Amino acid sequence: MGRGLLLTLALLTAWPVLSQSPVAVTAEALGQANLRAAAALESELRGEIFHGQRWPVLARSEIYPWYLLGDASGQAMGWVYADLVTLDGDSRSLPLSTLIVPANPLRATPASAPATGSMTPTPQTSTPAPRAAVYGALAGTVNIRQGPGVEYARIALGQAGERFRLTARHSLLPWVQVLDARAPTGRAWIALDLLDIEGDLASLPLFTQTVLHLPTLTPTPSLGQVSTVDGQGGSQRGAPVDLVAVARQAWDLVLEAGFERESGQPAALYIVDLTSGGAVGFHEHLAFSGTSIQKINILTALFATLQDPLSRDLAVDVANTMICSENVATNRLLAQVGGGDTWAGAAQVTALLENLGMSGSYLLTPYTIPGQPLQPPAVFPKIPATLKADAVAEADPWNRITARDAGQQLASLYYCAGGGDTSLRAAALEERECRQALLVMRNNTVDALLRAGVPSGTEVAHKHGWIADTHSNAALFRTPGGDYVIVLLLKRPQWLDFQRSLPLMAEVSRLVYNAYNPGAALDSIREGFIPEAARCNFSASPLIDELLAAP
Repeated sequence: MGRGLLLTLALLTAWPVLSQSPVAVTAEALGQANLRAAAALESELRGEIFHGQRWPVLARSEIYPWYLLGDASGQAMGWVYADLVTLDGDSRSLPLSTLIVPANPLRATPASAPATGSMTPTPQTSTPAPRAAVYGALAGTVNIRQGPGVEYARIALGQAGERFRLTARHSLLPWVQVLDARAPTGRAWIALDLLDIEGDLASLPLFTQTVLHLPTLTPTPSLGQVSTVDGQGGSQRGAPVDLVAVARQAWDLVLEAGFERESGQPAALYIVDLTSGGAVGFHEHLAFSGTSIQKINILTALFATLQDPLSRDLAVDVANTMICSENVATNRLLAQVGGGDTWAGAAQVTALLENLGMSGSYLLTPYTIPGQPLQPPAVFPKIPATLKADAVAEADPWNRITARDAGQQLASLYYCAGGGDTSLRAAALEERECRQALLVMRNNTVDALLRAGVPSGTEVAHKHGWIADTHSNAALFRTPGGDYVIVLLLKRPQWLDFQRSLPLMAEVSRLVYNAYNPGAALDSIREGFIPEAARCNFSASPLIDELLAAP
């Protein structure tokens, strides 16, 4: 006889046998659990059980970790996934079953209430009073996981403002269980510190299991925030690119490299299609240490305050700031912006960012120079109240930047340089100044990071920046298949090794480049090159004449 026929006979005969079986094992939900018609996640719902009630366990599945629950009269109610309940009794004593539970409109009685001998509903005197619901709203872009820890599979990427009902809190780990239909069990987990809690967290039932044996999860790509950038766009030179799909693939590379906020190694990615102005980001509102990519905003503030064209001395400082990342030259630019005061110059950079709607980024102090301690001003600047603590990746409190702000600033320079009516034009930048800004960044001699993911000779205007624990790159690409911006920020506490960050940035860049240029795809990333900073000086470079002569 075939196995399929045996299973069919079992389904037809299991009901009367189970209804007559004695009950020696009971189950209680850890929080709230669904009952299903069969031992399968896709099976129809038959009801719910809650913490505080114990129900008879009538049988167990032969193949899957599911239990069949019944009411006090022995009538089967539905199947529950094993890791969602605690058992009282020996599960090995349970009979095996493949029963499919039919729909039953009558309410069942928990094992702790007196049995009536019939299916007539009885008062639930042993059921605790309903608890007030507890909710949590996501404070930013958050990974929603199948279990309470970063080792569990990611179910989805939650977006800032999404609201979830909490069903349990872990007794040992800083995670909470939430209702989420995208999860195979209908329950998912979110790190507690990434939620704004509404209600009494202490009222939630405790979840005590530290290892969950969960069903296999079919991965689904995460979707970041989709937005638009102010500007008129550029010309389309290739076929339209599915920006969302490309960004998802790029973000998966970042996650596969181990950069996840819950694990203490956060990352942020922002990609702008300069033809449409569309943008997709992941953790793009999370503030990181501004490193030297903040110097894009210093250069923008310089042009916003200049009344006359660049002088030769200023042009040299611009090149040494944007290419060599020299802090002495950077502070001279800040002094120019601040009317001779570097601290006032930093405040002007922050004011410009606020006026441009880039409230996630700011600069409060000049850059530090070895052997030259900063002299504090008469009135010390206060940290702007623009970011909540949970929107900061343990960043430098005096110099912060978000991937979105850096990406939008580069895109605005691109549109401004092309004559577009952008916010930078409203901030008093001229087309010529926007072209000068991009020209100096195109001459960046750092041929690594994102730039190593495109063919040699590709026009890339970029600014690099790194400190011990944070590596960042913001780059604008002009390619045969279309123009775009990528910003990628990576952080690892205490020390981030370039052997991790450089290949990852290049691979992300190569993936995006190949999506825009499928007919001339790059087979592998280039080795890249970072010149010695001590030898970087543009005081006698032909670039200075080119900057001064820029139309």
